[in-house]
Amino acid sequence: MRLRKILLAYALALVAVPLTAAAQVTTTNVPAAPTIAPPPRGSTTHPPSHSTMDATSDTYVTTRSLSGEVREVNIGEGYIVVSDPKRGSTRFYVGHKTRYKADKDSPLGGKKKLTLEDFQQGQTVKVTFWPQNFSVTEVRVRRPKS
Repeated sequence: MRLRKILLAYALALVAVPLTAAAQVTTTNVPAAPTIAPPPRGSTTHPPSHSTMDATSDTYVTTRSLSGEVREVNIGEGYIVVSDPKRGSTRFYVGHKTRYKADKDSPLGGKKKLTLEDFQQGQTVKVTFWPQNFSVTEVRVRRPKS
């Protein structure tokens, strides 16, 4: 009688183990969460915010800089046009995170808090920007070359 109970318990254990494994497999097959699409682009004139990863590949993207002369400052649209003899004129968009600085020997060297309104046509500047959307991280007034 005792041997029968042991054999019955062993048989039940053999049947119960695959059933619990199958139950675990069915509970892990939960459908994946739907992917969230990026928000639609509005009618804003500013480019999208920057990212350090290129959207088309897994390559790292860093900032670039360009030195040249200010050709146009548009405060309403939020951009500055800088002309470089090698590359021509380029439009750069500024945002609320853009830093404005001036070298000590520059025309704006003594001013502490610079804004886009302080920049004038003809000034020499160095613009640091994201190359994928030309959004500016820093605009620095340089000393004019004599």
